[in-house]
Amino acid sequence: MAPSEGEIPLPRILLADQEHLGIRIILPILTIAGLIGFYRLGTVLVEYLPLEPAIGTVCVALPGTLLATVALVVVADKLLKRLWPSGRKIVVGERELRFQRRGKDDVVMDWDRRINVTSWRFTVDRRSRVPRGWQCLACQLIQDEAVVSFYTFMSASAAEKLPYLDAFHRLLKRSQLIKSGRPADLLLAGEQGRLRGAESYRWDHGLELTPDDFVYLVGVIAERVESWPGRR
Repeated sequence: MAPSEGEIPLPRILLADQEHLGIRIILPILTIAGLIGFYRLGTVLVEYLPLEPAIGTVCVALPGTLLATVALVVVADKLLKRLWPSGRKIVVGERELRFQRRGKDDVVMDWDRRINVTSWRFTVDRRSRVPRGWQCLACQLIQDEAVVSFYTFMSASAAEKLPYLDAFHRLLKRSQLIKSGRPADLLLAGEQGRLRGAESYRWDHGLELTPDDFVYLVGVIAERVESWPGRR
C-alpha cells in the first residue's frame, strides 16, 4: 500500500546522479594516492618506535595505511557528493514535478494532467560498482512529448520489502524469453518490447536516485498518478 499524501512532505528536492562520473574517477585516484602517501608516512613514523623496521612495517605501517586510506575515502566520498553535485535534480511540488539541470527546468509535468507510467526491474548479473544480484528498479514517466526516466539500485532483500514491488514488471533477458516456451518475437513485440525500449532510454538518459529518494518519489507517484501500475 502506498503512503498517503499526508505522510509525504512537499515540496522536496531529490539530487540525482550523486555518484556521477567525476566522483567515480576521483575516488580511485584518491585511494591510490592515499595508500602511497600514508605508507610513506607510516614507514617514517616507524623509525621512531622501539621496534625492528620489518616488524614495525608489518604491524604498524601497513595496518595504519589501510585504516587511514579507508577513512580518507569515506570522508572524501561524503564531501564530494555534498560539494560536487551532478547538477541534475528532481523537484517534487504540490502542482508539478520538475526535472532540472544546472538550475534550469528540463521537463515539467503537471500532476493534474495524465502521466503515463512504465515501471520495471531486473537483476544485476555483472560485477560493477553495483553488487551482483542487486535489483535495478526503474520508472519512466511520459506526458505529451516529455519523457523522464529515473532509477535506483538496492539489494534483493530490500526490494522484496517494498509494498508496491508487484507494480515493477520483471524485464527478462533473451535467454529467459527462450526458456519461457513462448515465441520470443511475440514477447518482444508486447510488454517485453515496451520494457526494453524504456530500459534503453534509461541507460542513455536516466536519473539515478538513492534508494530512499526513489522510494519516496514512487510513493508520491502512486498517490497522485492514476495510471500507476499498482492501481490496476
